[in-house]
Amino acid sequence: MRPLSSLNLIALSLLALPLITQSGQAYAECSAASGDQRVPLVELYTSEGCSSCPPADKWLNSLRSSGFDQNKVIPLAFHVDYWDYIGWKDPYASPRYSARQRLAAARGGAGFVYTPQIMLNGRDYRGWSRDSQFTRDVNGTLKQAARARLGIRISQLPSGELGLKTSASVAPGNDAKQAELFVAVYENSLRSSIKAGENAGRELTHDHVVREWMGPFSLDTADKTLEKLLILNAGWQQRDAGIVVFVQDRGNGDVLQALAMPLCKS
Repeated sequence: MRPLSSLNLIALSLLALPLITQSGQAYAECSAASGDQRVPLVELYTSEGCSSCPPADKWLNSLRSSGFDQNKVIPLAFHVDYWDYIGWKDPYASPRYSARQRLAAARGGAGFVYTPQIMLNGRDYRGWSRDSQFTRDVNGTLKQAARARLGIRISQLPSGELGLKTSASVAPGNDAKQAELFVAVYENSLRSSIKAGENAGRELTHDHVVREWMGPFSLDTADKTLEKLLILNAGWQQRDAGIVVFVQDRGNGDVLQALAMPLCKS
């Protein structure tokens, strides 16, 4: 896979600022903001019970090392649950992710879902396995003006919770009433030893796995601010986790803008 050409298109600000409590203990705060150009969102629909999925998982895992960092491509892996019946229950799967895939299929006029499926900016995408085509399509998105602006601010609270604040505004010419905001908590470096099913005996590694999914939140007005308290599951590794936010048109599925940021550390 060829890396992207060096286009300085995306302005991503990442700040790590200490918060000082009355006891003098420091807690981290970090933030990110989207830039003037559109950043492509790549969604992988996959399952540990699917024998044809590991190559797609490996491809998604390799994006960063191939030059596609989160300034250039924002990946998310949605593990679906509809293959759980064939012998292996995917621990990362959710019926909500299967429902999202089915909604996208219906929106695109397809009468079925499949794995592995890649979606680029909300649409079925078959060019992911051809490096040159993927590079061209990603570069094409990066040359487009952003259709929304996004911001993320995360505060590490003394309670151990994470304070999440996201902001979203739709660019002129886009219908805010059609726009929806989504928030995902993802985790990297997940490993599974598969004991049954089509992948029995394999050791699988996953990155960008959606662990928590929030939305849709309607953008009834041009600007939206959302505040949430996040409590990470005890089994999750904060050093490997991050936040993705994006705005999507509920009618045609277009992703107007996406933004990603790793969780800050204290």
